[in-house]
Amino acid sequence: MNIRMKRKISIIIYTLFFVLILLFFVFSDFGLLKRIELNSKKNSLLMIRQTEISIRDSLLNSKKRLENDYSEIERIAREYYGYIFPGEKVYILSKPK
Repeated sequence: MNIRMKRKISIIIYTLFFVLILLFFVFSDFGLLKRIELNSKKNSLLMIRQTEISIRDSLLNSKKRLENDYSEIERIAREYYGYIFPGEKVYILSKPK
C-alpha cells in the first residue's frame, strides 16, 4: 500500500470514530437528548411544586383564620349553617324574577 491509501484509511477510521463518539453523546442514556428531556421534566415538576406550595400556604392561612379569628367563624356559621343570635330578626330576601 502506498502512503496515499494509508492516509485515506486513517482518515476514514478517525471520522468513523468521531461519528461514533458524537452519536454516543447525543443518543445514549447520558446524551444530549436525554438531558434535554430531563431538564424539561424538571421544569414542569418545579412548576407543579410551586403551585402545590401556594395551595398549601393558602390552606394554612385558612386554618389559622378559622382557629383564631372569631369573626371568620361567625361568618361561616351564619352563611353555611344559618346560625343566629338570640333576639336577632332574620330577613330572607328573594331574588326578583
